[in-house]
Parts: sequence; C-alpha cells; structure tokens
Amino acid sequence: MATFDLRVRYSETGAEGFAYHANYYSWFDMVQTQFLEENGLSYQEIAEKGVHFLPIDVKSRYHAPAYFGDTLTVEMKVEALSNVKTTLSYRVTRKSDQAPIVQCRITYACMSRDFRPLVLKNALPALYRALQSELDKA
Repeated sequence: MATFDLRVRYSETGAEGFAYHANYYSWFDMVQTQFLEENGLSYQEIAEKGVHFLPIDVKSRYHAPAYFGDTLTVEMKVEALSNVKTTLSYRVTRKSDQAPIVQCRITYACMSRDFRPLVLKNALPALYRALQSELDKA
C-alpha cells in the first residue's frame, strides 16, 4: 500500500468551505506518482514507452468533507490485476481523527498511443511486478 499525506490548500476549496470533489482525483494521482517513484518508475518513462492508463470505471463514495488546513492521508491499494486492466482503490482519511473522507475504486486499461490494449506485463514488466507484489501483500 502506498500512502501520501497532504494538507488541504485554500485553492482546493470551493465557496462551501470544503475541498472540491474533483481535487480528490489529483490527490489519487499524487499517491500513484509516489508508488511509481518508490518502485523506480516515473510517468515520463511510461509515457515515453507509449503506454497510457485510461480510467474505464470509477466509483467514489464520499463520507465527510475535508476542510482548508486539514491534514489528510491518501492510501492506494492494488485490488485486481490482469493482462490489460488494473484496479486501484483509494482511501482518504483526516489525520487528526482518522475520519473517513472518501473511498474510490478505479479500473484502468493499459493502452497504446493509438488506443489499442497492451499486455501490461509485456509493456511495463517492472510496473507489473510492483503491482503484483502489492496485490500479493493484500
């Protein structure tokens, strides 16, 4: 499981005073980036190989708002892995009281530049091994 702590910035809040929901997806990207870096990979390297991960199914459940100044923990787990798809789950909690903020599950398809499916273990063997290792820990 990869984890990332962040503090909600004022620019991430809306008129209601709490974090705008679209920002959660940026935070999910931050923990993905950390996972890649921890495994010796980068988005740039993946893109240079012509590999893209397109979200094909997204399910989110919002539990409570996150406010400006809140410190949050974003967690990412590998839920499923196949030749072409991987499913990642995300959980955001408020660090001060462990209150659940949002849970999300996203399935990504591994695709080429011309939107053809790619076999992940052939296209990016190091990433496939890292994802499989995380899945095995669960």
